[in-house]
Amino acid sequence: EIFTQEVITQEAKRITELSHNKC
Repeated sequence: EIFTQEVITQEAKRITELSHNKC
């Protein structure tokens, strides 16, 4: 699977949101 910068950015944003929600 090839991940583009856009996908990586979206994943990073989701991870960041999940991290904040967990905290």
